[in-house]
Amino acid sequence: PNEVGGINNDVQLMLHFIGAEGSVEFPDSSFFPKDMLTFGEVHIQPRPTFVEGSAAFFDGTDDRLTTPSTTSFGIIARDFTLDFEFEYNGTPGVEATLCGFTDTGLTAVGSAFHVRKTVADVIEVQLSDGSAFTTFTGTTNIAEGHRHFAVFRFEGTVFDTINGIIEAQATFTGDIPQATSDFGIGSRGGGSTTNLWNGWIGAFRYTVGTAWWVGAF
Repeated sequence: PNEVGGINNDVQLMLHFIGAEGSVEFPDSSFFPKDMLTFGEVHIQPRPTFVEGSAAFFDGTDDRLTTPSTTSFGIIARDFTLDFEFEYNGTPGVEATLCGFTDTGLTAVGSAFHVRKTVADVIEVQLSDGSAFTTFTGTTNIAEGHRHFAVFRFEGTVFDTINGIIEAQATFTGDIPQATSDFGIGSRGGGSTTNLWNGWIGAFRYTVGTAWWVGAF
């Protein structure tokens, strides 16, 4: 995603994380901007490998961004895309959450999804159908280096990708609930302050109603 493309009426969040070093302003560039609440010392840092040349840095201690739940975040039966760049800065073998839209108790009935780095240093997506979570587990070791992540549903199939390469896929036609708690970046949302992200996140986009890709890209 960039300033001139990858935006339509289905984009619910578009955070470019552009700004001067140390900036704590995180404007949403979607057509329906949301206010982001800042916790800790999340701030912009230059990051030449990222598409925008900068990213938000989270220290893994108390840093996170949230925005309240809204009906437009609800995926239900529609296609969707969640994609962003990231780079881990912590110790290998430690769980760390990139983002999520869950309730306080991380229940399937009250959560949509969350994305985390597991203790095996791969990306795992848990996607709810309202009664249980389906887990999509990646294969790339992401303990070091810059990556692009995308998970999307296109015509009933969910694809989990790193750098455009499909790492997991499965049929998933169930309705994905709308979480009633907050949407989190650097956390799973739902007010959670555990297993926070340590590292950089850039060009964060959440789209409900459009699959930006239809397979590997």
